[in-house]
Amino acid sequence: VPADMRLTRRMCRRFVISLRTLAMLLLFSKSEDSISMSHSTLKHLAEVEPDLIFVPLLETLYTAIDSVTETHRMISAMRALAKLATTLSNFLLYPEGAQHVAPLLILTLPGIDVNDPTKTWYALTFIRNLCLNGVVLEELPVTGDMPAPRTSSKASMASDAAEDPSVDNLPEPDMNQVEWMTRASTAQFETWLDQYLRRIFALVDNMSSSLESSETSSSGDTGLQAMVAQATEVVLHQCSERYYPMVSRLITDFVTNTSSLSAVENMSKIVFAFASAMPEIALQSLLPVCCERIAEDIDNGVGRAPSLSKRTRSHSETTLVWFATVLAVLTELQHGEYLVRYKDQLLKTVNLILDNCMSRQVYATAGRILLNINTSFTSIYTKRGHSVPDSVWNDSEFRENHFRYWGQLPKIDDPDFKLQWNSPSQEGVEFALEMLRSIIAPRIADLDKFMDTAPSKQESATSQDNVYLNKLFVVLRFG
Repeated sequence: VPADMRLTRRMCRRFVISLRTLAMLLLFSKSEDSISMSHSTLKHLAEVEPDLIFVPLLETLYTAIDSVTETHRMISAMRALAKLATTLSNFLLYPEGAQHVAPLLILTLPGIDVNDPTKTWYALTFIRNLCLNGVVLEELPVTGDMPAPRTSSKASMASDAAEDPSVDNLPEPDMNQVEWMTRASTAQFETWLDQYLRRIFALVDNMSSSLESSETSSSGDTGLQAMVAQATEVVLHQCSERYYPMVSRLITDFVTNTSSLSAVENMSKIVFAFASAMPEIALQSLLPVCCERIAEDIDNGVGRAPSLSKRTRSHSETTLVWFATVLAVLTELQHGEYLVRYKDQLLKTVNLILDNCMSRQVYATAGRILLNINTSFTSIYTKRGHSVPDSVWNDSEFRENHFRYWGQLPKIDDPDFKLQWNSPSQEGVEFALEMLRSIIAPRIADLDKFMDTAPSKQESATSQDNVYLNKLFVVLRFG
């Protein structure tokens, strides 16, 4: 395109200003379509001239989110933040947006409300989009006092674009002040992470109670459960190692002090996010506890009553099913180098369940544990990581100035871009073979023996025979 026919900066700013007022007016419309188009319009305009959009928009959103009585305005503000999160947190595009990330995270925490799934959905979407855009949850050091602000003219909201002074007043951010305020705002990350996890635990309990009172779950409930799991996983992946002890303590306390049959599925997603982000700490915190509690329940005779039911479970089996499920999640696509340290406990626990339990829910979970262990030790798969390669994540310059990298996601052709693969180790393969010899081979022999001695007529078969045969098939299927 010839230089004299290209769009100039002034033309772009006039175009943005001409549409800004209308998009802002539709922000709190009663029409869902109008609100959706307003959010999309503001997002695209912010990508062209972010200062002309975010300066008036953030002032409006702060007021709307803080409003307790006007739920409609609050939800619309949450939706706008979820839509604009990636643009707001892009430091190269809009440096001033970085200082608003932590305050907005704190302000949107009440949006995770057990009584309002819609508001919760948009609050979690905003959190997820920020973390997926490379926001690192780590406090940065602050030196000295805040630099004095430079005098600058504020952009007005005049309706006539030709007379708006902000057309010619190009943004000149004071980077010293922007960086100081961004660093100071990161001090809120630790408090936010603590409150976020506590609200997620309350949300899991509430969703479990609502599912327990109804036969089936709606698609909205299923979608919200998936959003909770995804948001929590990216949050834990993007948090600093200095917060790992706090995260481990909170999740371990929740798992060990809670046991509910209706909460098993939702709880397992939280544990999976924990084990995915912090595999070594998750195994160290939860695996010995799970093995101990499983052995304790089996010693007390739990799970010995024959049952083929997939849904109806005895309340006496609640704790056993709970900790067996946690153990199954902990071993799912887990790093072999960490999992191999607990091979003796795992082998003992799986054998203990399969030798003593006749409840389908319990021994089927043991089959999942067996499958996950074999897959973790013998398969090749990618390891989950942060928003940047480990070489960048562990670099001191990145960790001391991570906000400058927000919005800069790695590309495949980058020299630092590398996928980390989990490859089977010799010790892991040997342990997998040992499990096959000690668990699968005896069950094959038991199946042959049972088929030779089984009753010739179905009428003469007992319920215990049916359960025993089903258990053998389940173990062989997963093994």
